[in-house]
Amino acid sequence: MRIKRAVYDLILQSFLDEILEESGGIIGAEDGIVTQFVHDCGLQGHEHCVYIPDTERLNRMINEWSQTDIQFVGLVHSHPPMGNKLSVGDLKYITSIMKCCELSVFYFPIVIPKISMTVYRACYQDEKLTVDVEKTELV
Repeated sequence: MRIKRAVYDLILQSFLDEILEESGGIIGAEDGIVTQFVHDCGLQGHEHCVYIPDTERLNRMINEWSQTDIQFVGLVHSHPPMGNKLSVGDLKYITSIMKCCELSVFYFPIVIPKISMTVYRACYQDEKLTVDVEKTELV
């Protein structure tokens, strides 16, 4: 995933205090480079350590981006320490988003606050989902 350094840094900064609770956000790209990030604390009152996106707010942002040629390309969310692997729920959510938005490629970075960010690249073709760790290139 090619990403502007300022956006990469913003993502990591946004999750500094997220040790016990999960949160997330969306990323947008221009000309194949991630240039946008919107942090989302999610909907409150749900299960501990589960990120439930505020889809109403995030969908409004995605619509705004589409008016300026920014493509919605991924969903970022945090995991607790030692949890940089995708869960079964993550994989179901990736598939659902890709089908709904008719995306063939989707990025799903997982942030371990104060430690790291692992970027997954999902491809959906012929009703088959493949997900691999993606190298991050700062530009």
